[in-house]
Amino acid sequence: MLTVHLLGHVHVSHEGRRVHLSAKATALLAYLALERSPQHREHLADLLWESHDALGNLRVELARLRQQGLDLFPARQPMLSLECATDLDRFVRGETDVSERELAEWLGTLRGLPLSGLEDLGTSTFQEWVETQRLSLAEQVEEVLSRVYTRQVEAGRDRAAEMIRARAELLGVENLRLVRRGGPPQLHFDRPEARGALMDVLSLAEHEPQLLLLGGRRGIGKRSFVQEALVGSDWVLLQVNAVPQRRLFLASLAQALMRVSPPDSREVLQSVLLRPGDADEDLVRIFSVLASLGRPVVLSIHRAEHAREAFAGGVGFALGLPIPLLLVLSSSSASTLPALFESGVDSGRVHRINLGPVSIRAATRALRPVLQGLDEDALRCRAARLVQQTEGLPAHLRAFMERPHSLTGSGRSPLPPSARESLLAGASGWRPELHAALSRLSMVYVGVDAALARAILGEDAPDLLSEALSAGVLSHAADEETVRLPGPDFTSSDLEQRLGFTSELLRTALAGSLTGPQRAALRARLADLLLPTHPGLSAYYAQRANLPELTERARAAYEAALQEGSPLRTAPRPAPSGRMRLVTEPPVTSAPRREVQTENGYRVATEAGQLEVIRLGRYGAPPLLRARLPAVREGAWRLVARVDVYRGGEELGPTRAPYPLALRVGDGERLVLRPDAPADYVEDGVRHRVLGGVPLGKWFELGGTGGRGDLEIAVRALDVAVTIGRLEWGGEEVPFQ
Repeated sequence: MLTVHLLGHVHVSHEGRRVHLSAKATALLAYLALERSPQHREHLADLLWESHDALGNLRVELARLRQQGLDLFPARQPMLSLECATDLDRFVRGETDVSERELAEWLGTLRGLPLSGLEDLGTSTFQEWVETQRLSLAEQVEEVLSRVYTRQVEAGRDRAAEMIRARAELLGVENLRLVRRGGPPQLHFDRPEARGALMDVLSLAEHEPQLLLLGGRRGIGKRSFVQEALVGSDWVLLQVNAVPQRRLFLASLAQALMRVSPPDSREVLQSVLLRPGDADEDLVRIFSVLASLGRPVVLSIHRAEHAREAFAGGVGFALGLPIPLLLVLSSSSASTLPALFESGVDSGRVHRINLGPVSIRAATRALRPVLQGLDEDALRCRAARLVQQTEGLPAHLRAFMERPHSLTGSGRSPLPPSARESLLAGASGWRPELHAALSRLSMVYVGVDAALARAILGEDAPDLLSEALSAGVLSHAADEETVRLPGPDFTSSDLEQRLGFTSELLRTALAGSLTGPQRAALRARLADLLLPTHPGLSAYYAQRANLPELTERARAAYEAALQEGSPLRTAPRPAPSGRMRLVTEPPVTSAPRREVQTENGYRVATEAGQLEVIRLGRYGAPPLLRARLPAVREGAWRLVARVDVYRGGEELGPTRAPYPLALRVGDGERLVLRPDAPADYVEDGVRHRVLGGVPLGKWFELGGTGGRGDLEIAVRALDVAVTIGRLEWGGEEVPFQ
């Protein structure tokens, strides 16, 4: 059987053996195989030859085909057609029943850019045909790969999905799509505690107006939180964005109100828009229309910090209306709102809700109807990875779900374009000088002190750092942080002079906004600057800046800086499988979620009686997180936990060995749990006893006997998602909440 191979360099095979043909003969067969209809000899000749004897050249090629044993076309027939197999046919047919075992062979059909080798053949008309067909073939291939990729993702076959994604990238397809009926997945993240608090405030607002200060980071979902809570209720929702200019703000209010007002009220609102008068009088007219609706109203003002002047007096006036009304002032910096709007307001009618990031449990519930092919362990692991990669922000979670490369692999996934655009849009209000300075600092993978900032930013560094701190873009970054349990409770300290980015996602977006030469120059500069103080990180920069001599010097200095016996001195040693006993999730309680975030980006939460630690690390050497608990008594201990994400960041040259979880009582040794199995070691005078073989994405159990004293749970990781389902010590359960 004759087969024309189109998905890569074009060639022909017969009965499974390659047939060596001239370039023009190969082009002729490729054309006929794709056109799949009879073509006149003259047309074919004029496509492939720009000469007066094009037909003669065609006859020569047909004769050569017959000499090769390929008698494909009847002699002296003006129309030529070809019915044969193509690798495209086999590729498309294979998508319906390709198994994971057959996947590599199926993907091997894709050998490169379709129709390669035909670029310089024939006339300009033929070249246009090649380009058109190449685009069509590439689109067909991408569609097929997307469908097969979707099936592998939904079935939880991560290895197969990663193989497909890797082959797609070789073909220039960077982001495969998930193909689902009904469009992209709709993810709804429940927040039972926050929703319950909002319902309570709405009940109060039915009797007299209430003020709600709604806080949460940009992308946390404040707008959708209010909107979803009112679905199916009698409340009318008006949402407007605040602007500093009072007249524009009043116009926004009038336009929002016009959409729900009866016809006889619209004239009043039209006059506010088209014939504005005194601003205070126009505000009264707007609220008069609001009061006449005859239905309970939620007026939600987003970015409320911009409305201080524009809404002057408006809060007090709104709370005096004789209607069911909830006034929501929403901001990413809700802590500043009380000082702006509470003056003269009855404190008993002021409420606060701060929306936190999505939890692993909430993400698991949201993903369950979307990824139905996964078992419970795989589903939770997928949810943990998404929550960790997105800092738990719903807007970015949805963006990552639409770009399914985020669902597979073990390392960090690139930011989806929509997430990057959203992050940079939030920085659009910065001064150009601040934006440029923070973009440069985004390449610094260590806490920034005054000297380093001046070396990177120049003499304006102190003012720029102060401005970034005030804006909440930078925060203090200590080498160690402590959280208290039960709780959790965390108190930040401003004694630490070094600074780091508050959001790793924002840092990544800013770094991506630099040009390649800018990043290369910063790497070379930082490699030199950090050699005396951070030789491991200096080596990292030097290697990526292609500075071999500096790389060797920095590596030598790094080796000398490491403590004797440190696991960082040797390559990771794999642990034997099956060292931990796999178990199911322990029983949970009804305890609500409580979460704190440290300045180094550790999210520490207690929920349902469990302890959860998540981090999308600020790039650099991982800092130590200690969770301190009350004293335990001597006796047997038992731990049930799971590690869904772990990355130590060893490539960044830390001087302290990372781990996803460790336990310590009093001044005793630290019991370190790791996926690999390094030898026990001493670090900063403390013996670290290593239990290797921690499985990823599975509940496991281990136990032993321990001493008495204050209990410490520790994490030192660049990226981590770890959950302790139950911890018992001395015959008693250790309470986290």
